[in-house]
Amino acid sequence: MVAYYGVDVKGCKRKRKNPAEVFPGEHPALVSPADFARAQELRQMFARRVRLGHTYPRMYPLSGILICGSCGHNMRGMTSGGRRYYWDRTRLNHIGSCTQKTVRAEVAEKQVVDLICAVKLQPDWQEWVMNNHFTPQES
Repeated sequence: MVAYYGVDVKGCKRKRKNPAEVFPGEHPALVSPADFARAQELRQMFARRVRLGHTYPRMYPLSGILICGSCGHNMRGMTSGGRRYYWDRTRLNHIGSCTQKTVRAEVAEKQVVDLICAVKLQPDWQEWVMNNHFTPQES
């Protein structure tokens, strides 16, 4: 589904919570409507107190996966000054002397997305994954 927000009577962009219309997308859905609704329920259930005036939780999809190029430890997401960053775990916990500077989350996440988008998959990739990485459940 694709939301169209348009502008209000003053010519200002409408808020994300109030779309003017919602249209079906032209691409196949990544998740089913039921899975999407359940994910929204879980997000609401696990949302913590509002920080820095934001009404949504900060997301760090590379937290724990991203590796520091200087010392090799995992990097974790953190917000500082209203911006999202990835920091070396040893610097966050004050347990090491890594010299790696913080990495802007948007930059690192865009690089990962660009890398994934550059991967060329065979047309039958979904079938191959199912056949090679999943075993049927026995009842």
